[in-house]
Amino acid sequence: MQASGCPRRSAAFPPRSVPPALEAYSKTDLVGPVWTGAELSLRDRAPVTVAALMTRYETDTLQRHVTLALDVGVTPAELSETITHLAFYTGRGNAIAATGAAAPVFAAHGIAPADLPAVDPDLLPLDEEAEAVRETPVRGTFGNVSTGGADTTRKLLFRDLWLRPDLAPRPRAPGPQHGDRRGADRGGPARADDLPSRPRDG
Repeated sequence: MQASGCPRRSAAFPPRSVPPALEAYSKTDLVGPVWTGAELSLRDRAPVTVAALMTRYETDTLQRHVTLALDVGVTPAELSETITHLAFYTGRGNAIAATGAAAPVFAAHGIAPADLPAVDPDLLPLDEEAEAVRETPVRGTFGNVSTGGADTTRKLLFRDLWLRPDLAPRPRAPGPQHGDRRGADRGGPARADDLPSRPRDG
């Protein structure tokens, strides 16, 4: 029996109802014009968002966005490579957490190990001219301070990781790579369940 003077307990309060203005802004300003703008397809937006969530350690939201990415045509191999790629830029811990978030989604979609990238694939050809442009300032800035760091960057990242064939260099470049870590005081992206499930443009 409820004690006199105690506040009455009600049914569970929907979390989205706590900040109604935020809910309205999310739907009318972020989900609408940003996510459905013609400047970038949903297929391009989805993996960038997955990368942002992984960088921020937002594993609770990441699972829904992995599902969205698969729904709009991002391949399991591309998502797998995105996690591997970002491990070198945002930390192995973030990559392990993202793996845990993605695993049940992959299982639910019937994705098998054969659908994922090989550990040691044939690499894409190296653009020697572009690599020379990249490496020259790195050597000039860090070569005398950390020769090992410069060598590792060249051998492991730009002559191996960036040349893995299941994620082309173009989608490896945009998106967060040195972003906020867990607990950062920044606003997150739109919720996956607010978004259309299929792209408007191919």
